[in-house]
Amino acid sequence: PMETTNMALGGAIFSASSSVSIEGSTCFDNSASTTQPLAPLQNHHSNAAGGCLFATFNQVNDVVEWKHVSIKRTVFRQNSVSSAGFWTSALGSAVALNLAFQAQINACTFSNNSVIMDGGIVGLGSAYLFFCHGSSLQSLLFSNNSARAIGEGQWLDAQGGGLSLQGGNNIGVYSCRFDSNQAVCEASSSEFCNGIGGAFNGFNTNGLFLFNSTFSRNTASCSGAARHTCLGNGGGMHIRLGSNITVMDSSFLGNNVSCTGVSGVNGFAYGGGGK
Repeated sequence: PMETTNMALGGAIFSASSSVSIEGSTCFDNSASTTQPLAPLQNHHSNAAGGCLFATFNQVNDVVEWKHVSIKRTVFRQNSVSSAGFWTSALGSAVALNLAFQAQINACTFSNNSVIMDGGIVGLGSAYLFFCHGSSLQSLLFSNNSARAIGEGQWLDAQGGGLSLQGGNNIGVYSCRFDSNQAVCEASSSEFCNGIGGAFNGFNTNGLFLFNSTFSRNTASCSGAARHTCLGNGGGMHIRLGSNITVMDSSFLGNNVSCTGVSGVNGFAYGGGGK
């Protein structure tokens, strides 16, 4: 059978292969969403990213045309990304950056933004950065943001309710505050159900430096009918497959992980502050 793909990118702003500068602005109540086809298809792919901003850059024959992104003094509030289907992803409820070089995000607020991924693979962060080498995130507030994976599927992952980094080298996070963010997996039927990094998730990121930041009251949780494994990892921060990770002068206060599975399921909860 033929493969099909639905994509929804950049609820307010879509940028391709252009440098981006945003300053002193407000992004409120924007959304990017895809829906499941009438008959659920295992060969249907559904992807939504960047509830407010989606910026991507060309890669031709493994050569990236690097461009710069600068976001300063901007408020991102009540933006959302949602996606449904068998193979689906929902990325960056406020901002999603793909292959941005030395992105600068300074003095911004991310609050009450939400990712909802129904039945697919992964839901990630209010701010999502994919292979954004040399980026700097400074004086940011992430408050009451959520990444939720719900429904039924082979593998349900909710990662990094506030911030999610995937790949990239030499990334700095300075003087940021993460308060009351959530990564929540609620499976009605799934092989795996994972809530990972309530505030911050880093995957395969090398040379990550976290300085003078606070993580408080963030939650990673999983619940429901996972047939194999239910994981809650890193209520504050979750780091996987990275190297040279440095945390300095930072605080982890009142973060939590929980796992509530069904009888006969392997359930694990690791690292209330960070894992």
